[in-house]
Amino acid sequence: MTVLTSLGLQGQRSAKGSSARAWWPLAVLFVGALAGSASAQPSGDYRSVHPEPPAWLKERFERVLATVYDPAWDGPKPERELVRTFLYETYEHVREVSVLTRALGGRTRSLPERLDPGESLRGVHDFGERASIARVEELIRRLEREPLKDAQGKPLPVPEWLRRLPERARARGETTVNIGKLSPYVAAGLSRSGKGYDPFAMELHRLSPHHRTHPRAPLLYENIADKVNAMRQVRVYKDKPMPFAKIRAILRKEVGKSLPPEAGHIIERALMQQARLERTGQVNPYFRAENKPRPSTSERLARFRRADGTLDWKRLTKAGALRGAGGLAHFGLALFLKELAVVARTGDRARIEEFFDGLMTTDFYLEYGLFAAGATTGEALYSRALAPVLRRNFVAAIENAVGTEAKAAAYESYRMRSSVFRSTFALSMGLLIPRLVRGDLDLKSYFLSLSSLGLSAAAVRTGIYGLRMSYRLTHDFELPRPFTAPGVAGRLARFGGWFYRVGETAVILYVAEQLEETGRAFVRKRKARSAVANAAQRLAERLRTAKEPEEVAAAGEELSKAWDAYREYLYEPLLAEKVEYKRRLEAAAREAIRAEDKRRAVLTRLGGREELLRSLRQRHGTLEDYANRIVAEHEGRVLERVEEATARYAKASEKHLHALYEEGKRTAPFFPDTPDSAWSLGGALPGSEGDPYGERKDFVARLGRRVASSRFWWRLRGNMSENRLQTWSDERALYEAAAETLAARGRPDLADPLRSLAARTRRAEELDRRLYFGDEAPSSSKGGADANGGADANGTRGKAGVGSSKGAAGILEGLP
Repeated sequence: MTVLTSLGLQGQRSAKGSSARAWWPLAVLFVGALAGSASAQPSGDYRSVHPEPPAWLKERFERVLATVYDPAWDGPKPERELVRTFLYETYEHVREVSVLTRALGGRTRSLPERLDPGESLRGVHDFGERASIARVEELIRRLEREPLKDAQGKPLPVPEWLRRLPERARARGETTVNIGKLSPYVAAGLSRSGKGYDPFAMELHRLSPHHRTHPRAPLLYENIADKVNAMRQVRVYKDKPMPFAKIRAILRKEVGKSLPPEAGHIIERALMQQARLERTGQVNPYFRAENKPRPSTSERLARFRRADGTLDWKRLTKAGALRGAGGLAHFGLALFLKELAVVARTGDRARIEEFFDGLMTTDFYLEYGLFAAGATTGEALYSRALAPVLRRNFVAAIENAVGTEAKAAAYESYRMRSSVFRSTFALSMGLLIPRLVRGDLDLKSYFLSLSSLGLSAAAVRTGIYGLRMSYRLTHDFELPRPFTAPGVAGRLARFGGWFYRVGETAVILYVAEQLEETGRAFVRKRKARSAVANAAQRLAERLRTAKEPEEVAAAGEELSKAWDAYREYLYEPLLAEKVEYKRRLEAAAREAIRAEDKRRAVLTRLGGREELLRSLRQRHGTLEDYANRIVAEHEGRVLERVEEATARYAKASEKHLHALYEEGKRTAPFFPDTPDSAWSLGGALPGSEGDPYGERKDFVARLGRRVASSRFWWRLRGNMSENRLQTWSDERALYEAAAETLAARGRPDLADPLRSLAARTRRAEELDRRLYFGDEAPSSSKGGADANGGADANGTRGKAGVGSSKGAAGILEGLP
């Protein structure tokens, strides 16, 4: 598909600036929405995946509970029944950490099915962990030298229960102390609701091997799996998983501190694996909350909706219906995708602007924004410098979306803001034309780029894995009806990505993985041409042996798809320009961060200097105004870089479009109009019309036929045009010549599928011609080329060419 690139995507960086993992740019967001409203679905897989604990473990749970609730208990005093809940939560956590650690390539010991009452449990995450008496004594001495402090900063004395642990272990003849969560002291100290855990119980448990500072493999895998899963798991003190982006930000700050430098890429893998395991039902962070009744987001938002389905953000914000922790309203990815489709359907600029402004009052951009997930200043991109640019591009991206169901009416509202959008429109529609003529897309569709919405590829890539009803696109994946005709997902899977369904809204996220990796989105020239020639040769071979029209139709469709891939290859220079455009915008965004940091530094330095502050207020009004003036020049440079990058991209993309549609035409025929050409296209059947060796059956004739046929296909490969419009007539010429050969053999029934393909190709050519040239597209006989794929008539782009509402409206005339 395409990308409306207006802001670049930033790869995640480690604490020391080295790239932790090469993330691919998010190329396209395709939003298809049927008529009617779509209700948001909660993310995650809600199937229960945890069986009942084994009998021996239940017995040990009861033993811990009996100890903790004994009147003589001298350890931390938890709330009633919280210890039981904590133990069962830990059981679920232990199982999920084991699964996640193995998914990362680590090794863990699973809970045994049986264990004797007196047998010690060792080596099991969280439950079977012990530390030597010497280490516990060293912990006590450290806590005496460097005491822990309470919320008011007062030092906390080491409790007696902790001091007695080594002594009691020695009295039992043991050399180690239980520091796992089956220890009554650890279980009671860490059982909590809203009052917080016992810090000494936590320090004791942190003696566990997987809690060590700078752990090495294999403990590093277990350490990170423990952190990721713990933050995702619903607990008694939190009713929803922590967003993946926030988890990434937290763990990134630990790289180089408590985690070694090599932990960066493991963090990314752990997030991806946790999301995958949730989606496939192998882990379930919602297990504790499954049966807890709570109003859905749709129910909470229903009273704030207008008649057109959009949200009244003024009333919504005032009521605080989405208010979450930290004072910001929570706005998840699933809700964003649903509301994006609703507001896009309206086509109302005011509604789109309101949607963007409303998002800026929530935590959405902090979690999924361009510099979210680990940047030092997550909100810096959306500071005063770039927020206006982002807002303008956000609105333009949605307002300029393409709707296939609305057809010409949707295009009438399409207004091009710049040549950037013109080139993007040509690219998106050019890639879409083959699917339109096949009838693959049935919905009202919107083509939007996440980069134009200012979203992070890494954050959204991880977030989409956690959404219910999301599927990874593969070449054999078919989208659920009625969203599209069979096979379209496989065709689009070359870009990578996901299909996501929410209510009656279909969302497809495409990731051009190959684009960033190699600087090219599609296969190299030789491979693209060979694919067409090989598919054409397979069609010819099928014509030689086919008995039914369905066999011919299948081979013809294969050739059609190979031609589509070749035309996509021709877009390579334009896509490469988009990559360069993204890089320039990333540099501008980094400049915006520096400007914001400078403004904040000014405000920080002035704090507490009352006389200077009074002077500045007298001269500048407010301290904010003074800081803004200080960085105004800096921010001006940011906007200049954005405008310069946009101008350079616009100029380059116009040049590439001109070359693609008006240059590179072949003057010679695609293949010679001779009997042996028709013979080769018909499958090189010995003795048939056009056979250069006639009825001969000797060795020389057999060898000669092979050479003649190979020479034809080799020349065909070399004659393929690099003019996009001419490729359509070349493709059509193959179908028509093969159909004539079959008709001459007395099999017109086998020729019918090829004639249908030729008619479809002619129609696609006319759509593509109108896309670029508009209403004044140069006309020619037989679709603008001779029957053998010769040169098209020259012409200049009309007034209603790429990006005009009239030219765009004409593209879909007559589509089903």
